[in-house]
Parts: sequence; structure tokens; C-alpha cells
Amino acid sequence: MNVIVTRTADEHSRATLGSVRTLAYISVFVMGCVGAAGQSRTQPAAGVAPDWDVRARLVELAKHTRALEPVLAAVKPEEWVAKGASATYVNQARSVRALAMHVIASSAKLAEQPDRLSTGLETLFRIQTLEQFSESLAEGIRRYQGADIANRFMEAMAPVSGSRELLRQHVLDVAAMREQEFEVVSAEAQRCRSNIIRQEDSSSRQRRDRRVNR
Repeated sequence: MNVIVTRTADEHSRATLGSVRTLAYISVFVMGCVGAAGQSRTQPAAGVAPDWDVRARLVELAKHTRALEPVLAAVKPEEWVAKGASATYVNQARSVRALAMHVIASSAKLAEQPDRLSTGLETLFRIQTLEQFSESLAEGIRRYQGADIANRFMEAMAPVSGSRELLRQHVLDVAAMREQEFEVVSAEAQRCRSNIIRQEDSSSRQRRDRRVNR
């Protein structure tokens, strides 16, 4: 299950990154036609949080995710197997630790470029997957190691889960901004193309008129 979810996140990240690159290529073409008009489109949309605010939230996310480490260190799924637990809990515990590290890494990457939609999606998927595996692991902790440590684990997970909704809203805001930019760029590209066609038609008529007048 972990591999499937991770691959899905990577596929979405690559697809989104490809769309952003395509938008960048189109923007270069349009700005060559309209000159300084393209500069106004570089301003962030009103609904997107400022970079400093997003970075502060990501720092908090990384801090909360690191807080899972001491709790996870106390979780001993290998000992549960001797009590009749499934060996899959061992893999789940490893996956949760790995996913926590991925969340920390991707949030740091997003902090460098808060408007990077592909990285935002990747971080969001990492958090969602971490939540899914953590719920299952918490059941095992509660059953084989006690309610106290299970509660500690879920309490440590709570602020991480809380960050998910904030990040989801940021990703939606950035996606909306990118969509607006794409619509403007597409309209400018069409206008530029129409101008070029009109100029070419005018040049062709002038050439024909000169040949007729000779």
C-alpha cells in the first residue's frame, strides 16, 4: 500500500511540474510579443498567502513531524510479534518513520519555493499517507503496547494532521493562481498570434500589389 500511494504522489508531481514548465515556455513567448505587459502577471494573486507566512507554517510542520521521532523510538513492533501480532506492523512502523522523514524533506523543499505547485502536492500527499499509516500503527500500539503510548503517538500526530488543511488551502490557492496566469497567457498568446497573422497577410497583399503594378 505504501508503494502505491508514494508512486501516485510522484506521478502527480511529475505531471504538475510538466504543466508548470509548459506554462513557463508559453510565458517566454508571450512576453516577447507584449513586452513589459507580462511583468504585471508575476505579482501573486490576492488569495495566496505571502511567502514568509507559508515558510513559517512549514517550519512548524517540520518541527511537529520531528516530534514523532522520540515516540516512534519507544514503539517496539518486533516485540509484538512474539505476542501474536502480525509482522506487517514491523513494516508499518518503518514506513511511518520513513514517511515522517519525507514530510520533513519535502516541507523544507517547499519552503525554498512556496509557490512551487508540484512540491506542494508532494508534501500534501506525504502527510496524507503518513496519517493513513499512523492510524493503523496506533491500533497496533494500543493493542500490543498499551493505551498510554498510543495516546502519546496520536497526540504527537495531531498538529501534523492540523497542518494538512492549511497546506491543502495553500495548494488550492497556488493552483487557482496558476490557472489565472494560464488563462491570461493563453489570451495574450492568441492575440500575439493574431497580430502576426494580420501582419503577414498585410505583407502578402503589399507584395501582390507591387507585382501587379510592375
